[in-house]
Amino acid sequence: MQGIFKFEHWRAGKLIGQWSVSNQIKYEGMEDALDVVFVNATQSASWYLNFVDGQAGTPIGLTETLATLVASGFEDPTHFPAGRQLWTPTAASGRMITGTMLFWTVANAPPSPPAPSQTSLTIGAFLCNVSTGSSGVLWSFTGGGAPTQIDTGDILGVNYELSN
Repeated sequence: MQGIFKFEHWRAGKLIGQWSVSNQIKYEGMEDALDVVFVNATQSASWYLNFVDGQAGTPIGLTETLATLVASGFEDPTHFPAGRQLWTPTAASGRMITGTMLFWTVANAPPSPPAPSQTSLTIGAFLCNVSTGSSGVLWSFTGGGAPTQIDTGDILGVNYELSN
């Protein structure tokens, strides 16, 4: 299976950027799915998306967990204070699921253009099964693509797609 985070960047009502980042499902997420399908484990009732600052923490690998992601400082309440948002996937069709694009308003962005001591953000995202904290299942994470200059008040959107 392959996951794809799809991003949108809006400023003053105009779409100024779109990009996608492929990633693999974390072992923690895959083991959860296998347990639900084959061992009759309890299915997660809800899934949540949030943005991360891909430059903030230590890179994480396939074996990392939600606890490690949170402890590494990737979650970014400074720029995305709204926190995790409920992601509602559609029913599988054509060996794929997706959901609705979710949007956050950027807060406390670095000045535009950035001062020499500042950098723009490498926008990434993650999908997990808890609305707060670090005790849930990390399904997928991407540290992001190229750095993106964001301004306070910009709107950033993210959706997740899963297919084979």
